[in-house]
Amino acid sequence: MELQEKRILIVGGYGQVGTNIARLIRKADNAIELILAGRNPQKGELLAKELNHAETAYVDLEEGFNLAQFRKIDLIISALDDHSNILRETAILNGIACITVSELADQVSTTAFLGLHKTISAPLVFAGHWQAGLLTLVVKQMASGFSSITHIETAGLYDEKDPVGPLVAEEVSGFVGKALMRQNGNWLYVD
Repeated sequence: MELQEKRILIVGGYGQVGTNIARLIRKADNAIELILAGRNPQKGELLAKELNHAETAYVDLEEGFNLAQFRKIDLIISALDDHSNILRETAILNGIACITVSELADQVSTTAFLGLHKTISAPLVFAGHWQAGLLTLVVKQMASGFSSITHIETAGLYDEKDPVGPLVAEEVSGFVGKALMRQNGNWLYVD
Protein backbone atom coordinates (compact mmCIF):
# COMPACT_ATOMS: atom_id res chain seq x y z
CA MET A 1 0.00 0.00 0.00
CA GLU A 2 1.45 3.35 -1.03
CA LEU A 3 1.16 6.14 1.52
CA GLN A 4 0.30 9.51 0.12
CA GLU A 5 2.24 12.52 1.37
CA LYS A 6 0.11 14.88 3.44
CA ARG A 7 0.40 18.65 3.04
CA ILE A 8 -0.71 21.18 5.61
CA LEU A 9 -0.99 24.89 4.92
CA ILE A 10 -0.70 27.02 8.07
CA VAL A 11 -1.70 30.61 7.34
CA GLY A 12 -0.11 32.72 10.05
CA GLY A 13 2.34 29.84 10.17
CA TYR A 14 5.33 31.62 11.62
CA GLY A 15 3.57 33.87 14.11
CA GLN A 16 3.46 32.88 17.76
CA VAL A 17 0.42 30.59 17.49
CA GLY A 18 1.34 29.25 14.04
CA THR A 19 4.88 28.45 15.19
CA ASN A 20 3.55 26.44 18.15
CA ILE A 21 1.15 24.57 15.88
CA ALA A 22 3.87 23.80 13.32
CA ARG A 23 6.22 22.49 16.00
CA LEU A 24 3.49 20.28 17.48
CA ILE A 25 2.71 18.83 14.06
CA ARG A 26 6.37 18.20 13.35
CA LYS A 27 6.85 16.53 16.73
CA ALA A 28 3.98 14.17 15.90
CA ASP A 29 4.94 13.44 12.27
CA ASN A 30 8.16 14.09 10.34
CA ALA A 31 6.69 13.14 6.95
CA ILE A 32 3.98 15.81 6.70
CA GLU A 33 4.92 18.68 4.43
CA LEU A 34 4.28 22.03 6.09
CA ILE A 35 3.67 25.29 4.25
CA LEU A 36 4.10 28.26 6.59
CA ALA A 37 2.28 31.16 4.99
CA GLY A 38 1.91 34.83 5.75
CA ARG A 39 2.62 38.34 4.51
CA ASN A 40 6.38 38.18 5.19
CA PRO A 41 7.60 34.68 4.24
CA GLN A 42 11.23 35.60 4.95
CA LYS A 43 10.29 35.81 8.65
CA GLY A 44 9.42 32.10 8.57
CA GLU A 45 12.52 30.80 6.81
CA LEU A 46 14.43 29.92 10.00
CA LEU A 47 11.42 28.04 11.34
CA ALA A 48 11.01 26.18 8.04
CA LYS A 49 14.67 25.08 8.22
CA GLU A 50 14.27 24.04 11.85
CA LEU A 51 11.21 21.91 11.05
CA ASN A 52 12.59 20.25 7.90
CA HIS A 53 10.23 19.26 5.10
CA ALA A 54 8.70 22.75 5.38
CA GLU A 55 8.58 25.85 3.20
CA THR A 56 7.25 29.38 3.40
CA ALA A 57 4.73 31.05 1.11
CA TYR A 58 3.23 34.49 0.62
CA VAL A 59 -0.43 34.86 1.59
CA ASP A 60 -2.11 38.16 2.41
CA LEU A 61 -5.82 37.63 3.01
CA GLU A 62 -6.45 41.35 2.41
CA GLU A 63 -5.52 40.59 -1.23
CA GLY A 64 -7.66 37.44 -1.31
CA PHE A 65 -6.60 33.81 -1.32
CA ASN A 66 -5.66 31.72 -4.34
CA LEU A 67 -5.66 28.02 -3.53
CA ALA A 68 -4.31 27.29 -7.03
CA GLN A 69 -0.89 28.68 -6.02
CA PHE A 70 -0.39 25.51 -3.95
CA ARG A 71 -0.22 21.89 -4.95
CA LYS A 72 -2.78 19.64 -3.28
CA ILE A 73 -3.54 20.73 0.30
CA ASP A 74 -4.98 18.22 2.80
CA LEU A 75 -5.54 20.62 5.69
CA ILE A 76 -5.72 24.40 6.05
CA ILE A 77 -4.98 25.80 9.51
CA SER A 78 -5.89 29.42 10.10
CA ALA A 79 -3.67 30.83 12.86
CA LEU A 80 -4.59 34.47 12.26
CA ASP A 81 -7.64 36.70 12.13
CA ASP A 82 -9.53 35.70 8.99
CA HIS A 83 -12.37 38.18 9.45
CA SER A 84 -13.65 37.53 5.91
CA ASN A 85 -13.69 33.74 6.43
CA ILE A 86 -11.75 33.27 3.19
CA LEU A 87 -9.87 30.21 4.42
CA ARG A 88 -12.89 28.37 5.86
CA GLU A 89 -15.00 29.10 2.79
CA THR A 90 -12.19 27.95 0.48
CA ALA A 91 -11.86 24.76 2.50
CA ILE A 92 -15.61 24.04 2.41
CA LEU A 93 -15.93 24.76 -1.31
CA ASN A 94 -12.93 22.55 -2.14
CA GLY A 95 -13.50 19.65 0.27
CA ILE A 96 -10.40 20.42 2.34
CA ALA A 97 -10.21 19.89 6.09
CA CYS A 98 -9.85 23.14 8.04
CA ILE A 99 -8.96 24.15 11.59
CA THR A 100 -9.38 27.75 12.69
CA VAL A 101 -7.85 28.92 15.94
CA SER A 102 -8.26 32.68 15.92
CA GLU A 103 -11.94 33.49 15.47
CA LEU A 104 -14.32 34.88 18.02
CA ALA A 105 -17.59 33.09 18.71
CA ASP A 106 -19.71 35.51 16.68
CA GLN A 107 -17.48 35.02 13.61
CA VAL A 108 -18.50 31.36 13.34
CA SER A 109 -22.06 32.17 12.21
CA THR A 110 -21.14 32.96 8.60
CA THR A 111 -19.52 29.57 8.17
CA ALA A 112 -22.48 27.86 9.83
CA PHE A 113 -24.75 29.61 7.34
CA LEU A 114 -22.54 28.51 4.43
CA GLY A 115 -22.73 24.96 5.79
CA LEU A 116 -26.51 25.06 5.42
CA HIS A 117 -26.18 25.72 1.69
CA LYS A 118 -23.07 23.72 0.75
CA THR A 119 -22.16 20.15 1.49
CA ILE A 120 -19.33 19.99 4.02
CA SER A 121 -17.29 17.01 2.84
CA ALA A 122 -14.19 17.38 5.04
CA PRO A 123 -13.72 18.02 8.77
CA LEU A 124 -14.13 21.62 9.88
CA VAL A 125 -12.91 22.49 13.38
CA PHE A 126 -13.63 25.78 15.14
CA ALA A 127 -10.89 25.79 17.75
CA GLY A 128 -10.55 29.52 18.31
CA HIS A 129 -13.19 29.89 20.96
CA TRP A 130 -12.42 26.81 23.00
CA GLN A 131 -13.01 28.80 26.19
CA ALA A 132 -16.77 28.87 25.70
CA GLY A 133 -17.06 25.64 23.73
CA LEU A 134 -15.39 23.33 26.22
CA LEU A 135 -17.43 24.57 29.15
CA THR A 136 -20.63 24.26 27.13
CA LEU A 137 -19.93 20.60 26.32
CA VAL A 138 -19.12 19.76 29.95
CA VAL A 139 -22.29 21.47 31.19
CA LYS A 140 -24.41 19.76 28.53
CA GLN A 141 -23.13 16.35 29.59
CA MET A 142 -23.60 17.04 33.29
CA ALA A 143 -27.08 18.53 32.79
CA SER A 144 -28.37 15.46 30.98
CA GLY A 145 -28.75 13.68 34.33
CA PHE A 146 -31.28 16.18 35.71
CA SER A 147 -35.02 16.27 35.04
CA SER A 148 -35.24 20.05 35.58
CA ILE A 149 -32.66 22.85 35.64
CA THR A 150 -33.47 26.45 36.57
CA HIS A 151 -30.04 27.93 35.87
CA ILE A 152 -26.41 26.98 35.29
CA GLU A 153 -23.32 28.95 36.27
CA THR A 154 -19.91 28.22 34.78
CA ALA A 155 -16.53 29.84 35.10
CA GLY A 156 -13.31 29.66 33.19
CA LEU A 157 -9.83 30.63 34.31
CA TYR A 158 -7.56 32.36 31.84
CA ASP A 159 -3.91 31.40 32.38
CA GLU A 160 -1.66 34.39 31.69
CA LYS A 161 1.21 31.96 30.97
CA ASP A 162 -0.72 30.36 28.09
CA PRO A 163 1.30 31.18 24.94
CA VAL A 164 -1.40 33.04 23.03
CA GLY A 165 -0.79 35.25 20.04
CA PRO A 166 -1.22 39.02 19.95
CA LEU A 167 -4.77 38.80 18.55
CA VAL A 168 -6.02 36.82 21.53
CA ALA A 169 -4.03 38.95 23.97
CA GLU A 170 -5.83 42.04 22.65
CA GLU A 171 -9.25 40.34 22.70
CA VAL A 172 -8.97 38.55 26.06
CA SER A 173 -11.18 41.03 27.90
CA GLY A 174 -13.89 40.52 25.28
CA PHE A 175 -14.24 36.79 25.69
CA VAL A 176 -13.46 36.36 29.35
CA GLY A 177 -15.79 39.10 30.56
CA LYS A 178 -18.96 38.00 28.72
CA ALA A 179 -20.73 34.75 28.11
CA LEU A 180 -23.16 33.95 25.31
CA MET A 181 -26.19 32.07 26.58
CA ARG A 182 -29.68 31.14 25.49
CA GLN A 183 -32.51 32.03 27.85
CA ASN A 184 -36.20 31.65 27.07
CA GLY A 185 -35.41 31.18 23.38
CA ASN A 186 -33.25 34.32 23.11
CA TRP A 187 -29.46 34.64 22.77
CA LEU A 188 -27.93 36.99 25.36
CA TYR A 189 -24.44 38.24 26.23
CA VAL A 190 -24.02 38.20 30.00
CA ASP A 191 -21.25 39.84 32.04
